[in-house]
Amino acid sequence: MRAAYAALSEFYDPENQDARDAFAVDLNDVGGVKEESEAHAKTQRRKAKHFPEALDYRHVLNLFPIPSLARRIFGTLENGRIDRNLRKAYRGLARDLDLIRDHLRNRRPAIVDLPATLVPFELLFQITLLAGARDDARQFYGQIVSELELIVAEYLSNPPATVSRRVG
Repeated sequence: MRAAYAALSEFYDPENQDARDAFAVDLNDVGGVKEESEAHAKTQRRKAKHFPEALDYRHVLNLFPIPSLARRIFGTLENGRIDRNLRKAYRGLARDLDLIRDHLRNRRPAIVDLPATLVPFELLFQITLLAGARDDARQFYGQIVSELELIVAEYLSNPPATVSRRVG
């Protein structure tokens, strides 16, 4: 946690603004989060130089320019990790989890019907919680799906991985 906190503090330090701007995305396209990002950045600049006494994942997520977005992504990934661990630890639960997974999978919207701002979340949801991207998502976003699958396999499917560390 300390390493992640230190790395993010440095990355989002105002002195590194020029380097980040080269890869910037217009936050207005994300939908109403620009104000949150700017206000949050001012607060975090004051705090980022010091480690909180009881450092946990919430402190790390709050370093991101849009904490609500970071929490949403983190929540999806963490739910996927927990689902995998439940399936391994409680084999009898797998059938019930599969029933829920199938129910959710069959009711997902077509990927082309989603607004562009929701596509990344839908892809992440499908890969982490629905045992992989649906065929339509794979057809239209094949490269992104492949990269997300590699990340999920490396970080979430590793048995000793926890909410605060990746082993491997």
